[in-house]
Amino acid sequence: MNSLGSLFYNDNKDYVQAAEWFKKAAVKGCTRALNNLGICFELGQGVELDRDQAMQLYKESAVKGYVPGKFNLGYLEL
Repeated sequence: MNSLGSLFYNDNKDYVQAAEWFKKAAVKGCTRALNNLGICFELGQGVELDRDQAMQLYKESAVKGYVPGKFNLGYLEL
């Protein structure tokens, strides 16, 4: 599901579809999808811009050990 979201995000630039697939994967606990969905919220791509939601998703990803989630959480807090 995360890979399909990445395909929509990177290749098709269909951010709405990408965010939907990231959400589905995030619900199942995919740390990469949590991070990717955080990016969507941080940039307002496919979802309404919401930095608080982005921070929450980055934090959840980071707590589960996903290193890019830790980086994005730290960067967003700056």
